[in-house]
Amino acid sequence: MFWALVLPLSTFKIKLAYKGTNYCGWQIQAQGEKTIQGALNSALASISKCNISQVSTLASGRTDSGVHSLGQIVKVTTPLEISKEALLRALNSHLDSDIRVLEVEAASENFHPIRDSLWKEYIYVFSNLKQSAPFCSDMIHNHPSTIDIELMHEASKQFVGHHDFSNFYCVGSDVLTYERTIYECDLTFKQSDGFWQAVTPSYYNFRVRGNGFLKQMVRLMMGTLWAIGKGHVPISKLQQSLSGLDTGKLGDVAPACGLYLSKVKY
Repeated sequence: MFWALVLPLSTFKIKLAYKGTNYCGWQIQAQGEKTIQGALNSALASISKCNISQVSTLASGRTDSGVHSLGQIVKVTTPLEISKEALLRALNSHLDSDIRVLEVEAASENFHPIRDSLWKEYIYVFSNLKQSAPFCSDMIHNHPSTIDIELMHEASKQFVGHHDFSNFYCVGSDVLTYERTIYECDLTFKQSDGFWQAVTPSYYNFRVRGNGFLKQMVRLMMGTLWAIGKGHVPISKLQQSLSGLDTGKLGDVAPACGLYLSKVKY
């Protein structure tokens, strides 16, 4: 009789930053496309000297192709006894420079990065220049149209509260409900100066904090604000849309390059 060798498992909670430009999103894809999760799993397997099927990772949420993260939270399970300090160093030495592990801490095997989160925050970054800056084209989206920023700022306040976001959802994952609660939402101007004015032009931050988000929800919120800022959609139509009326999508899906998963709170 042969007995299978059962290796002890270690569980960690890691904070991950990444530039999503060269990746097909967070989640591993069926056709083997380059993803953040795939890169992380490969690094874990290499460090643990095991088959990639013996490691597992679960993120606080999926990010789409081209979307970035300042603070993705990931539950990592691996058959390796290692300190959190050593794991941080080892992972960063195996990952490409556009993925960085910022923090590592030991976690319970019952920790669930999605269910246990209190809120998540996303930031959409865009400029409003006649000509886009060459250095940040994959990090800041330039929207060169004439837009009323003050009207957009006023409209952004409509998102705060508990609403039906069925008009701010793209098919791609099953959900039990389209209702979500937005705790904070604002649109602010960020001024660059000196050397950084040439590298990173002045830009706008659209910041949204809520208890959960649907697929491409923030990008549709951003697209709706642009449509309002251009005078194509009245704020009253946004209010109707958030009440659950089937208004259809009020704006386009904003490009992925400007979106950042900013924070996850536990």
